[in-house]
Amino acid sequence: GALTSKNFGNEVTNKANLHLTRQKAVISVAAGDATTEKNFILKGREHRVAKRKQSGTCELCCREEVEVTVHHLIPKEMGGTFMPTAILCIPCHKQIHALFTNEELAAGLNTIDRLRSHPELQKFLKWIKKQPSTRLPKISKSNARKRNKR
Repeated sequence: GALTSKNFGNEVTNKANLHLTRQKAVISVAAGDATTEKNFILKGREHRVAKRKQSGTCELCCREEVEVTVHHLIPKEMGGTFMPTAILCIPCHKQIHALFTNEELAAGLNTIDRLRSHPELQKFLKWIKKQPSTRLPKISKSNARKRNKR
């Protein structure tokens, strides 16, 4: 079948252009300079796609000019593939997944306001807002999550 942006998941946004050649697809995105690569399968062969890193404002911590990722407010494995998403900086995105299971995110932490109001995340947000946009801190699972395997 035809190769469309849907084959690449939500990492390809409306701002991206998909260029196809006989055996290769390349994604070019309108923002950022650095590129990363993503593997995909086309006609039974594995290929790499170059993708520019996105820069923008994090919807959670409101820091500007940070590298951003797409966060599914309801995790994809919980049925959120085509549900609303949020644009988050990498530290905020990692912290959310370090603190909460997908079940917890789907059940009650599925909006930016609900995430912002959670006490454990409030501490992190207070700290990360003071950090430079280039800072990518090491994030690890919370002790409660490690202990309880929530």
